[in-house]
Amino acid sequence: MRCRCGEALESFRYLGADERYGEASVLRCPNCGTFWLHYHYELESEPRSGRWFLGEIPAQLADTATAMTARGILEGLSSYRCGGSYFNGETFETSGAILL
Repeated sequence: MRCRCGEALESFRYLGADERYGEASVLRCPNCGTFWLHYHYELESEPRSGRWFLGEIPAQLADTATAMTARGILEGLSSYRCGGSYFNGETFETSGAILL
């Protein structure tokens, strides 16, 4: 995954899994310092169920976000990226509710 500046994102803080077993992490761009919230959800028993969501977040949220708040934070952003096998490998920008 890449930042808007084009640099590959690096892991900053693993947040763990939420009640739906979706995993959340905070990533950071080593070039410009931008923080990103990443949420990944997949059902191992369901083919093509993998989906990820990635949104730019302010530094204060990078310190306070939890696995349980990750989806809500992403849903509150003006936009976020998503992709994965659930979306036929397409990557696009969207906003609003994350439907699992």
